[in-house]
Amino acid sequence: MWMGQMNIHVAQSHQTLRDLADSGCVAMFIGLESINQDSLTSVDKKNKVRAYEELIKRIYDHEIGIFAGLVVGMDYDDLSTFERTLDWCDKMGVAGAIWRILTPYPKQNRIKQTLQERLSNFVYF
Repeated sequence: MWMGQMNIHVAQSHQTLRDLADSGCVAMFIGLESINQDSLTSVDKKNKVRAYEELIKRIYDHEIGIFAGLVVGMDYDDLSTFERTLDWCDKMGVAGAIWRILTPYPKQNRIKQTLQERLSNFVYF
């Protein structure tokens, strides 16, 4: 038995999922990032939220569990993001989730620009 990490789009291939399951894969960490399409688009992610449910079902059809990687702090997030995302994860049967705060990495100019704009307007007490 083993666990790995994959892109959600790997689930588009039934053969790949079959090979993973046959090799002993029992779970995968998948960076879903957000269940809000506007949030994904705002940070240049290519994931399509509307495809998540079907792709997750395909993964479960091969008896592979899912641990989701989720990011909070995007422009379209608010306090309800946590509860909505948690409810969605419960509905989808996600085994666990790792939540991260939006963090700019090198060469992610859009994220850097957004954070710089936010910080330049930040009021220090």
